[in-house]
Amino acid sequence: MEPEGKSWDDSRLKAAINEYNKRKYSSAFSTFKSLASYDYSDSFDKSEIKIYSLSTFYLALCYIHGNGVKQDKPKALSITDHLYNKGKYNDAWNIYRELTEGDEMKLTALVKMTNCYQINEHDPKEDNFFKVALELYNKKKYKEAFNIFSKFTSSRNSEIRFLATCFKAFYHISGYNNIKRNKNNALNIISTLN
Repeated sequence: MEPEGKSWDDSRLKAAINEYNKRKYSSAFSTFKSLASYDYSDSFDKSEIKIYSLSTFYLALCYIHGNGVKQDKPKALSITDHLYNKGKYNDAWNIYRELTEGDEMKLTALVKMTNCYQINEHDPKEDNFFKVALELYNKKKYKEAFNIFSKFTSSRNSEIRFLATCFKAFYHISGYNNIKRNKNNALNIISTLN
């Protein structure tokens, strides 16, 4: 008979992470899957939340990289969406960030990272998230990029504030994001830099 409880789950989690780091992925995957299935996501107990968050994070990593299981990035995205829907934005952010490393899921993950940022539960470094906005802009996801640029027009970082303000003004010049072309509005936005 196996012991039960949080301390047992915590020791199983630590052992699974150790196995994962030693590239014993199959065994680690089974433990992560078992621990993530307890669904501690609604818990208020910090230990249970840690167990659930880490096991779910590593479970998603297994699917992303094909460690101990067939690679399945859509499954990893589904796991991450579950965390997001449960309000676990920091955990979701970390997995979405990992998903941006691959081309096929990159755009979807970038958009979902934007959702995490918009809710403001996760406060990434501005320069890192500004790069996300630029990436979205380059992928023609103008609405998501515009929302980020708009937030950064009041940044304390003068370089980011300048660039974000210029991008926001450009939206008024180009008509992106269904914004009516209006050069006067663009000039007014630029004038806020003084």
